[in-house]
Amino acid sequence: MRILVVTQYFYPEQFRINEICSKLIKLGNFVTVITGRPNYPEGEFFKGYEEYKKNDSYDGVEIIRANVRPRHKGAINLFFNYVSFVRQCSREICKLNKTFDLIYIYGLSPISIAIPAIKYKKRIKIPIYYYCLDIWPESVRDSIGKRRRMSKLNPIYIFSLFLSMYVYKNMDFISTKCDDFCAYLASVCKVPYSKMNVIPEYAESLYLKVSENTISNGIVDFVFLGNIGKIQNCEMIIKAAQIIKEKEFMIHFVGDGSDLGRIKKMVEELNMSDKIVFYGRVSIQETIHFYNLADVCLLTLDNQTSSGLTPPGKLYSYLASGRTILGSINGETQKIIRDADCGFCVAANDTNSFVDKMNYFIDNPSCLASFGKNSRRFFLENFTLEKYIARTTAVFDLLCQHRDYYE
Repeated sequence: MRILVVTQYFYPEQFRINEICSKLIKLGNFVTVITGRPNYPEGEFFKGYEEYKKNDSYDGVEIIRANVRPRHKGAINLFFNYVSFVRQCSREICKLNKTFDLIYIYGLSPISIAIPAIKYKKRIKIPIYYYCLDIWPESVRDSIGKRRRMSKLNPIYIFSLFLSMYVYKNMDFISTKCDDFCAYLASVCKVPYSKMNVIPEYAESLYLKVSENTISNGIVDFVFLGNIGKIQNCEMIIKAAQIIKEKEFMIHFVGDGSDLGRIKKMVEELNMSDKIVFYGRVSIQETIHFYNLADVCLLTLDNQTSSGLTPPGKLYSYLASGRTILGSINGETQKIIRDADCGFCVAANDTNSFVDKMNYFIDNPSCLASFGKNSRRFFLENFTLEKYIARTTAVFDLLCQHRDYYE
């Protein structure tokens, strides 16, 4: 099969689409990726990409890079980066002189990345498939609001809603991460259930290298890995830690994000620096050390967001690493943690229940090994790359079987 992948982020930027495309190549497909010049997350072009080069390759994947504007810092620059990708990618995609069987959009924010693909689909009459990872337009309300969430009457939200409905309407099939995500698209964006299904995310096999035995240091180590933004609600973790600060434990924050500065200041003001440590952003390979350290992996999300209905990507990494999980989040994540029997998940923002579960792990460390084994077992049964690819290519085959519909 000849597959055109449209994604704003690709190797050497670290996203799962890299491994997906590599696997599709190994299965005998021909894959061309149209993407931008790598500049995520720091906002500046990667070393070796300061000078624009259109053609590139990665593990057998042909890469065509649009000459996008870098993200830099700040919301205005990010907006121009998004606009730049749409314009430059549209320009490059119209120059393609190859034939493809299918367009595959790896749907991270922003949803506008689909616009060039829609234009190309209408020109060459092939099916277009969207793997929807971020809930739009809900993601706009999550990311732009500061202390209060954006109103649905805000012009930015209204524009994002109509843009989202336009994109979803022009997709031939959409996969989401869970049933609640499908329900959101159906109710808010009027996407018919007949053109949607659920394909859970997966985690890289790298996490299977994490040792079954954690580093023993006589205390319980809670580790939070990933983005530290407003909706991740790391403030609640700090408040919980303050309540039990006399106990033997440490909390390790591994990652970066828009709320990191405020969270660090909060820790200093509460004199909790002896219990809470920040490491900043690390590479995916370096995270293995922190997984080996982790007795319990933390997963929190604010309860004001519909985005919380879908499991965060790091949940699958936590499962693959074979670690006990403590969550404070609503939606599908609660069901997965319960079905996996890999820890506990309380309601979002329920600080008291979160404290109770932290106390339980500190007072009963012998339970951690069993929960961890359940995590990895559940991952291997449900969320491997092989299972993701099998589910995805089944959709590809279905769409291509009806190719005459598009011609």
